[in-house]
Amino acid sequence: TDIFQPLIKKDKSPAVEFRFAIPTAHLHPLTGDPILFAGRTDMLAQQVDSDMCWIVDEKTTKGLGASWQYQWDMRGQFYGYTWAGLVMGYNMQGTIVRGIAIQQTQFGFQEKALFFTRHQLDLWWKEANRKIALMIEMFEKARSPYYDNDLRTMHDAFPMSFGEACGSYGGCFMKDACVQEKPWDLYRSWETRIWDPLADDPAGESSDRTKDMADVSFKEFMGM
Repeated sequence: TDIFQPLIKKDKSPAVEFRFAIPTAHLHPLTGDPILFAGRTDMLAQQVDSDMCWIVDEKTTKGLGASWQYQWDMRGQFYGYTWAGLVMGYNMQGTIVRGIAIQQTQFGFQEKALFFTRHQLDLWWKEANRKIALMIEMFEKARSPYYDNDLRTMHDAFPMSFGEACGSYGGCFMKDACVQEKPWDLYRSWETRIWDPLADDPAGESSDRTKDMADVSFKEFMGM
């Protein structure tokens, strides 16, 4: 009975857990390959009896209040999802955010429709590319100190968040380093995380770096 049904793709499969990877305006400073904007949405939906398409995203929470619906208007996640659908040729209207409150004795539901103009989506894309340019700039500042084993200088190349991201989704696993006087002392104990947002398990190729911590030099340990 839902007016938002999964869009049926050309291969006849429904666009549930819909994935995308789109080149940005920047190239990777080492490989020269385009840096990709990639993601996976809950659903790319088509409105019944029309060609209008929407991103449908479900948010689980412990409770829904009167202010729940007002937190999504500037959420870059939904600008990005909608923009991706647009450049892939779909008649995108915006995003439907559905809140599901899971409680001991009941479930609660709310829904928020976000409409995006082309101007708003283009503005988001411009800002996303500007942030990528800053990431590349910070990477370049850290690269030489990294190869010179100057971890303190490398660490100083990256700004600290001091924000919501530090505690979201159970907390950032690197947070311990941010409160240390010498955070670079912890770097060797971290796992190498290879992130592939288009894979079923995005971090499935990550490895535990503590398994082979023999007495080797820094450069040998880093595979340099």
